[in-house]
Amino acid sequence: MVITWLTVKAQDPILSQFYINRLYLNPAYAGVNRDLTIGVVNRQQWTNLPGPHSITLATADIGCPTTGVGFGLRLFDHIVGTAGYHKTDFATAVSVNIPGFFGRNWPFRQMRKAKYLIGAGLQYGLAQKRIDWSKLVFSDQIDPFQGIVSPNTALNIGNDVSNLTHDLSAGILFRGEITREGSFFSLGFSGFHLNRPRETKIGLDHRIPTRYTAHFFTHFLLSSPYRNRNQHYLSFGYVRHWQSTLTSNAVHVSTNFGDHVLVGLGLRSELYPLVDRRIESLIFNIGYQFTGFTLSYSYDIVLSALGPQNTAGTHEFGLVYRFENVYFCRERSIRKRAQARCLLIDRQTRGAFDLFNF
Repeated sequence: MVITWLTVKAQDPILSQFYINRLYLNPAYAGVNRDLTIGVVNRQQWTNLPGPHSITLATADIGCPTTGVGFGLRLFDHIVGTAGYHKTDFATAVSVNIPGFFGRNWPFRQMRKAKYLIGAGLQYGLAQKRIDWSKLVFSDQIDPFQGIVSPNTALNIGNDVSNLTHDLSAGILFRGEITREGSFFSLGFSGFHLNRPRETKIGLDHRIPTRYTAHFFTHFLLSSPYRNRNQHYLSFGYVRHWQSTLTSNAVHVSTNFGDHVLVGLGLRSELYPLVDRRIESLIFNIGYQFTGFTLSYSYDIVLSALGPQNTAGTHEFGLVYRFENVYFCRERSIRKRAQARCLLIDRQTRGAFDLFNF
């Protein structure tokens, strides 16, 4: 039973607010929005079940537009269950981005001379897990008639702390303008735990399965690109994760109201949400942006057999701050200032609404 529990927990948790969890989605996002951006997300999952299921993610990234290089840092902390399971990992990421323009002979007329970015990212991390074995009861401690009869187990459970694992991840990203007036799209693919890190527990060596992620987003500017305020976006997104035998698919639609408020709705299921009737969760989210800050909240309603009455759903909170015009490789010359925009796709609407800039 214990071995199975450890194997299940090797699956990576899934976050709902991918628009502020970009480095968790794909390391190629490191620095692609140029300005120094820091953020923290906390997810409280299934709050009605015994024991905490808490995830905290802190990130920071910044770009060097004159070279097209981005840098990112990520700290991930995961606490789950009554046995004190606790995983912490720290990772650094670097991305390389090459800008370009669709040619005059591009088959889609509205995209001719529109800008695109091709990027690739590499991430290296260190991770360690801890567990309080004193909170677990094993089968040799239990009598079928008298219950727990022994405080000790014959199982060689080892230390409370696992070995330190080295973790390698990578991703590719393509971002492009649909028109030269503000609408754009992005698509990418990433792989995490590519080296299959080995975790040692209770005398066994377990390798973490590789997690693959594919994502696609479109952002349509519905208002005039020449308005400085109240620009209206409509965004569609799809994210697929698969790791070992487990899969997760999510679709999401969101829009903004004025310059400050974003609202969205999503569906998550094991198979494709628009085809599979077994929807796992319904996701509501809202974000508020002001003077560089972004506050966000999402709530997952469990629609599976667990039910909302048993789990009380999942809450996710986010806080992000972007330091406007703070980035590496700043230059004073006119040419260099022009290059400072090479990492930006939504060039007509920069700063209008950062929650759509991914």
